[in-house]
Amino acid sequence: MTRSILTPVTFASAQEMYKKGLERLPRILALQRSQADIRANQASNRAQVAKNANRLARLSSSSSARLGVGRPAYG
Repeated sequence: MTRSILTPVTFASAQEMYKKGLERLPRILALQRSQADIRANQASNRAQVAKNANRLARLSSSSSARLGVGRPAYG
């Protein structure tokens, strides 16, 4: 299992144990922080992928323009 899947499962188990008095609150809070960190990292990664895709599209477009791709050939 990946960390992003494992943490919610672990969190749910820990919450149930906490309700039964078998787990301590600091562990629950640590798991919540871990989940928030994972979500923040995922959002940051998605943003970076979008930036890279945008940059690639711009570079691709400018390369095509410099090479004359899409222009009619005269001669």
